[in-house]
Amino acid sequence: MASILIIVDASQLGGISLEALSDYLAFVALTRPRLDAPAPSGSILGLFAADPVTRLTESDRSYLAALYAAPVDRSATAQASMIKNRMDRELQRPATAKPN
Repeated sequence: MASILIIVDASQLGGISLEALSDYLAFVALTRPRLDAPAPSGSILGLFAADPVTRLTESDRSYLAALYAAPVDRSATAQASMIKNRMDRELQRPATAKPN
């Protein structure tokens, strides 16, 4: 079992809401992204950007679902392909067909 410790410097948060920070920290803890890379557009990872995203987006939720559905007994390349394919399918469904 892996552990993660996240330290937040509250003096650097400015006007970021607790809800936005919670979404960001949960996403970072669950996905362990490269934080030195530019944040993808339309993601909670852009919380600290000039035009911040302030909540988990549909793409974020789709990525989480696809990431945790990917079989662990496959290569990283196969997993990445499965994640991409699942996200493509989920994000192309009509809004009324998408689960909450």
